[in-house]
Amino acid sequence: MRNNLGQRVDTYRDSCFERKTPPEIKEIALQLGMTRGTVSKKFRALYGVDLTEYFNHYRIARAKHLLAFTSLRIAEVARRAAFGNERTQRRVFRRYTGMSPKAYRKLMKKR
Repeated sequence: MRNNLGQRVDTYRDSCFERKTPPEIKEIALQLGMTRGTVSKKFRALYGVDLTEYFNHYRIARAKHLLAFTSLRIAEVARRAAFGNERTQRRVFRRYTGMSPKAYRKLMKKR
């Protein structure tokens, strides 16, 4: 079961997807009444993962789903996966998957 910090972070993450805006540690810290460093430190201590990594995991998962199961333009996938823009999505996606969003979509279409 998630504690209050985890629940608040998840609610914030989900709101970023709804608003189609990138999650920002400074924004969640402000909502929680903490500094960026404090919220990051507490989250890492509780869950063993960096908050940025946590957000990126969910953004990549959302982008993969949209790339595999929709025909949305890659720029729209970037917005809906809360990357903000296609360039950021491409950079983060490549870092986590080793391929571009376009290459991932092609690979999934072959399956």
